[in-house]
This record gives sequence, structure tokens and C-alpha cells, in this order.
Amino acid sequence: MKKKEKLGLNQFLSNAETAKGSMQKFSDQTSIFDIDYSEFEITNEEKEELIDCEHNISQHLQDITKHTIYYYDALYKANKIFSSHDKTKGYWRKWLSKINILKDKANMVVRKYALYLESKNKGIENPQILELPEVAVKKLTGSEKDVFAESEIIEIVSASNPTKAFKNIEIKKNNERMSSREERKNYLKKELTRIETKIKKWSKRKRNFKTLLHVFLLMPQNQNKLQAVKNNLKNFNLKICKFPTENIHILNLSLKEKLEIIC
Repeated sequence: MKKKEKLGLNQFLSNAETAKGSMQKFSDQTSIFDIDYSEFEITNEEKEELIDCEHNISQHLQDITKHTIYYYDALYKANKIFSSHDKTKGYWRKWLSKINILKDKANMVVRKYALYLESKNKGIENPQILELPEVAVKKLTGSEKDVFAESEIIEIVSASNPTKAFKNIEIKKNNERMSSREERKNYLKKELTRIETKIKKWSKRKRNFKTLLHVFLLMPQNQNKLQAVKNNLKNFNLKICKFPTENIHILNLSLKEKLEIIC
């Protein structure tokens, strides 16, 4: 097999110019985004060029989406092959290193594409699913998947903006969790367990989270005990002096914010 030659900078620029020269002209067409160019103080030549830009941008965005799906599909199929072999041998990682792709990035691509295919099999073919942030993909395909009802997942993957739909559902779920003291307490216990799993190496800080949970459970019934806990927390250098005596909204904080509180 003939070895591929590396593409030099001059050749690359030459190819780019050739591609640029081959771009289709759309000046005889109207704006595909219904732009009223009379609002702009521009010449007719500039208007025609801008219309060309509109069409070319739209066309290339479609090409990007198409090639992204091809890229995701290729990694997904490769992962499926290596998954059928002994994972302890690290074939998947070795293969990825040969094609200069990080394993974490490839694994996220596989999870996104699996979600895309699952939705496609349900009659929902939405390439925007591939634009979901990592945190959303992890929640929708990982251990927290059961937290989402089937109708909520369908709402997310069928939305024109799945990321926004996911965030809205997350906010709604958080508000539901905060609807009662008991719900807040149970949710915080689950949060504590999840955080402990992530920060096993931080054994000292794990104790601080347990103490923080203890503070939450004591409020606001017993102010004397609350003050005692505050004094005890000073030994851990916790910044809780401004904690309210009721309705602690610790559940609304991100993991980073929680860590800032106890560090």
C-alpha cells in the first residue's frame, strides 16, 4: 500500500483556494434567513456577496453535521469491535493512541452516539443530541438515568435545543426536591453519597461534608446545638458563620460551590 504523503502548508493553502473558488454563487437568490438588507447601508455588490455567504454558511453547517455523524459512527463501531475482546488488554486505548484520540474524549463520543442511535430507533433523529454537554450525557446514559422519566428523555432528545431542554428539566427536578424539608434532607443524603464516591482521595473533606449534613439536619429546631456545631466546625476551618437559621439552600449549589464552602 502506498504511504500517504504529508500535506505541506503551501499545498494545503492551494487546496483551500481551489475549494474557495469552487464555491457556488447564489447571488441570484434571495436571503434564506429572510434578512431585509435594506436595513443595512450597503451596496448591491455587498448585498449579493452577503447572500452568497448566507447560503455557503448554511451549506457548510450541514456538511459539518454530516461529517460529525460519520466521525461519531466510526468511533462507535470501533468501540463495539474492541468491546467484544478482553478489556484488560487495553486494545481500545492502544488503538485510540495510534490515531491520536484521547480515550476520555472517544468514550464520550461513544456515549453521545449511543444516545443518538437510541433516539433514532424511537423515530427521533435529531443531530443536536450530539451537541449535549458531557454532564447531560453522563446523567442521561449513566447511573442517574433512572432519575429521568421516559417522557423527559424524549422531551430532551426531540427538542430543537436539547441542552436547553435538559437544563429546564434539571431546574424543575431541583425545585421538586426542594419542595419539602424531608425531600431536601433525602436529596442531600444522596448528594453526599455521590460526592463521597467522587472524592475518595479527599478523606478529610469527606468528614467535613458529613458535618455539613449534620448542620442541615439540626436547623432550625435547636439553636443551642446549632451554635455548638458551628464551634465544632471551626476546627475544620469551615466558613459557615453566615449560614441562615432556616431554609439552607445548599442543594442549589454546584459541586464547586459546595467545596468552596467547606475548604
